Amino acid sequence: MQLKCQDPRFLVERSLEAMSPETGDLRRVTSLPRSLIPVPILMSIQHLTREISAIESKTETLAAQIQETYQDYLERLGITVQRQLVAAGYYLCTQLFPDVFLRLKYSDREKMQRSLQQIAEEAKQSLNLATLGNKILEESTPKDDFFLDDDEDEEDPEDSESGAESSSDENQREALTGEKDSDLDIGDTGDRNNDPSQPPSRTNPQVLADWYSEIEQAIGDVLRQVSQKATHILERSGVIHNQLPEPLLEVATQSEAAENVGSEHPNILNLVVEMGKMNEEGRKSSTQRIEIVAIYLRLSDLEFTDTYLVSHRNKLRSQLQQLKSLGKIYHKRNREYSIAQAESAWRSSWVEG
Repeated sequence: MQLKCQDPRFLVERSLEAMSPETGDLRRVTSLPRSLIPVPILMSIQHLTREISAIESKTETLAAQIQETYQDYLERLGITVQRQLVAAGYYLCTQLFPDVFLRLKYSDREKMQRSLQQIAEEAKQSLNLATLGNKILEESTPKDDFFLDDDEDEEDPEDSESGAESSSDENQREALTGEKDSDLDIGDTGDRNNDPSQPPSRTNPQVLADWYSEIEQAIGDVLRQVSQKATHILERSGVIHNQLPEPLLEVATQSEAAENVGSEHPNILNLVVEMGKMNEEGRKSSTQRIEIVAIYLRLSDLEFTDTYLVSHRNKLRSQLQQLKSLGKIYHKRNREYSIAQAESAWRSSWVEG
């Protein structure tokens, strides 16, 4: 006996139930509880292929919109960083340490100001998609797929196994769909261009969203590097005197306390660190309080001072949320596609005993 799905589009033969009842082993298979029998195909391979293609088309359109938003955002952010970096240096020299600044020679003041201007210009030039994309290529490391929930993560090994099994029988897939695997390009994540300002894929929402996440990390890296360079300029000129060794100073400025500490002026870090000395018995014998003053460009401070950046940040947040939603659906449909291929591969090679 052959059973078919109610929908005429899905002609799925139930080979397990078509087996001869005279064979004991097969009778045991058909008498298994319903929960242990493989779930029937919910969509045909053709239907899944069309749906995946539609998701990729939506992703490509959304990618173009996000690219445009990011370009405008980064252009304005570069200008804001340039201004705020100089403003932070001005505040330290004229408001916090005016006496120290006045003791500098005219040539030293001029040299320090030129150095700050140069660093600010370099920061502005660094904040574009091409430069940030190159930074990602140089420092990229494998990342987990943040679209997946914990229960979906557990299914990944099965997903890869079913994908490998289905790809081994292209002739079967072509007979069912009229298309070859190479024509569909399902789940392609490879590089499609050599332009570092463009994401690796404009049609795979998972790859695309992961790339924009790395862009955000690269922006934070640029701000930290620029802040450190500007602080070093002020230290070399003698305006500020941080007593911590350089490695400890970097750790302190990148700590969680530095992120949460408030300041009377934006993009200025004023932090007090307690350094304890241990006696021979391993107990703290004395404590030294060290004040750290540094330029510390924070994205939240930079955006707060510019309504244009705020509006574009909100726009980016909405677009990236849409991309994340597409990514979840895309992952689910590719999973269903792999299952459908595996089930059809099973049926194609099954021979009744």
